[in-house]
Amino acid sequence: VGTHPARPHPGRVVHDSTQSKGELTMPRNRILGTVLAVLLLVAATACQAEETAAVTAEERATADLPDWLNRVYPPPGAEAAVNDAIQVDYDVAGPDQTVRLSVDGVDVTAYADIQPGELQYDMDEGRAPAELDPGTHAAMVELVDAAEYGEQPEVLDRFEWEFTLL
Repeated sequence: VGTHPARPHPGRVVHDSTQSKGELTMPRNRILGTVLAVLLLVAATACQAEETAAVTAEERATADLPDWLNRVYPPPGAEAAVNDAIQVDYDVAGPDQTVRLSVDGVDVTAYADIQPGELQYDMDEGRAPAELDPGTHAAMVELVDAAEYGEQPEVLDRFEWEFTLL
C-alpha cells in the first residue's frame, strides 16, 4: 500500500482549511484596502481644498489693494493676536512719496519701523501711543507726497481696512 493523498469520493466536497481561510481573508483585505484608499483620497482632497481656500482668501485680500500697496497685515477682515505687528508693504513712484499709517484714527507712523517698501508697527507697550485691546480696529494707510518743511503733505491715495485682535 503506497502513500497516496486521499482522494475525495465522487459527489463529496472536501474543504481545504487554508483555502476557506484565504477566501474569507481576501475580500476583507480588499475592503480594508479600498477603505484606506478612499480615506487617503478624502484627506488629500480636504488638504488641497484648505490650501486653495487660504490662497483664495489671501488673493481676495490683495485683490482689493491699490496698485502701490502690495500687502497689509493683518489682512482686511482677518483675526490676529494682540501682540502681532501691523505690516504694510508698498511701492512708491518717486523719492518724494511715502506712506503714513493710522490705527483707530491715531497716526502711528512715528512709532513704526520704516524701511524702503515696508512699514511695520509693533504694538508693544511703551512704544505705541495707545494699547490696542482685543476687538475690531480700523487702520488706514495713506500714500503721501512729501511736503516742504512746514507744509502739509498731499495725500495721493488711501486704503482703509478693519481687522480683529484676539
